[in-house]
Amino acid sequence: REPELRKPVITTTEDVDKIQILDPTKGELGEQLKVIRNLRVYFGPELPMLETVFSPIEVAHRLLTGREALSSMWRRSPKAVHVLLNRITKTFTQFCLKALDAGANGIFFATKWATKDLLTWTEYTELGTTYEMQILNALNHRGAMIVLHVCGENTYLENMFDYQVDAFSYDFFPKGALDPQNVVTQSGKQVIGGIDPELLGKDPKATANKCKKYQAIDKWIAGPS
Repeated sequence: REPELRKPVITTTEDVDKIQILDPTKGELGEQLKVIRNLRVYFGPELPMLETVFSPIEVAHRLLTGREALSSMWRRSPKAVHVLLNRITKTFTQFCLKALDAGANGIFFATKWATKDLLTWTEYTELGTTYEMQILNALNHRGAMIVLHVCGENTYLENMFDYQVDAFSYDFFPKGALDPQNVVTQSGKQVIGGIDPELLGKDPKATANKCKKYQAIDKWIAGPS
């Protein structure tokens, strides 16, 4: 579930100037880096560890009152939205690299905007992919493990097969979901999913049985859908 902001940071296009490129070693991001360092010390070098980071467009709408507020600002002032996305991207590119320095093996990179219900693919390319690639390219340059999580119904996952990531994480069950075998065949990447969260709380055994049909997929990793 998306967090609720007590008060939006941005309510007008003029407020975008308040958003500066942050030093990721300080504040809340700095606290996250401390957590990574502490976990690495505690668990040692063998445990794979991914830090969750949201796409810049995901971060952007959380600074406003929600998705519709960002969409409305983009229609009124696309330049302001691009300024905002650029500053967020620069901050989180550095944060991701600092997370690797702190001991993370890679990034669990998530977006819920890559859906036909919110944007056309052309729009997502402009507002999503343009900025996501800057972060992903920096991570690939460092040889980091990357899981791309594409959340929701009717996603553009099939348009993202050329993203340079190690695995695709997505919900196998909603409307418009791609068959995981087809995702593996067409992309050559790992797929993560298949555990039904609604069923898990009611009947864990049935949840496990529901996953069995995916065992034949060579590059499937069981994970929450």
